[in-house]
Amino acid sequence: MYVAPDANGEIHNSMTIPWKPLEYLPKNRRWKRFPEKVSGGGYYLPCAEPRKIPEGALLHHSVIERIAKGYKPVNLPTEFTTVPPTPGHTDTIKDDE
Repeated sequence: MYVAPDANGEIHNSMTIPWKPLEYLPKNRRWKRFPEKVSGGGYYLPCAEPRKIPEGALLHHSVIERIAKGYKPVNLPTEFTTVPPTPGHTDTIKDDE
């Protein structure tokens, strides 16, 4: 089910119970997204590592609205472009799409 972006909405936690044990399996250092994570022997434990958002990424305007309300994402790039809402578009998808 599609839910329109909402800066006041509940933050989605995708770390489900079946996924959690996989976060404690060693991961190859070449896939490391955050250099400050400690690695030894070419491997490290991801431990719910957030996804990397590349510099220059497009961010939905609702992200900026949420940040203004106190949200502090650790993976926010320093340079990004905000995608404004499209005039006349309500960010919804019809059920038949």
